Amino acid sequence: MPEMVLPKSNSGVSLFAWMIINKFVDYLPFHRQLKTLRLEGVKIAESTYNGWLVHISKLLEPLYGNLVKSVLDTDYLKSDESTIPVQSKDKVERITFSQALTTQLKE
Repeated sequence: MPEMVLPKSNSGVSLFAWMIINKFVDYLPFHRQLKTLRLEGVKIAESTYNGWLVHISKLLEPLYGNLVKSVLDTDYLKSDESTIPVQSKDKVERITFSQALTTQLKE
């Protein structure tokens, strides 16, 4: 039998992939994902589901690090200059993706 992705969990990689794609590609919040699973007869506690994301995120950190390194090592970077709302202490301001990325990399 293949080794489980998360210790003490009998859930497989396909469920974790489904949950990440639903969350970050399809923008489906966890409570709606859990509702979909309940309709299919699968009952998972919200705390368990949230915990899975934390553990999966830690497993994906090396991939994230490689992606950041790849972006930073390039001589040329293209990005969409549409603005996005960002909450600061007192107000919401609109910044570009490049500004957000630059701020993120400085932290």
